[in-house]
Amino acid sequence: NRGIVYFDLKNYTQAINDFNKAIELNPQFVKAYYNRGVAYNSLGMYEQALNDLNIAIELNPQDATVCHTRGITYVNSGNYQKAIIDLQKAIELDPGYAEAYYNTGLVYQRIGDSENALVYFNKASELSRK
Repeated sequence: NRGIVYFDLKNYTQAINDFNKAIELNPQFVKAYYNRGVAYNSLGMYEQALNDLNIAIELNPQDATVCHTRGITYVNSGNYQKAIIDLQKAIELDPGYAEAYYNTGLVYQRIGDSENALVYFNKASELSRK
């Protein structure tokens, strides 16, 4: 929990240190890998973020949030094709995940595929109204 507080305070380095300790105590602690990956992402350390998010997905492959976050990390690192795969996987795992639809639309827009971007933006808007 302290690592989360450090993260909220934008003290990502200290948050990572706390998540490291949590992982040392329990190497199967999915949330510690996820949170450390998010902290690395916030620091622009995408390779480290992806390593942690990969482990989190291996430990819990049905977690839509982790798939979504790895997709966003791929966007941040410029790998749009892998981003689309992960964002679509998040949608597959949670069809009501409006943010995943929205972010998939953003990726399609970024790569110049306006037609698919509109499909995803429309679905995100529809889900957000519910």
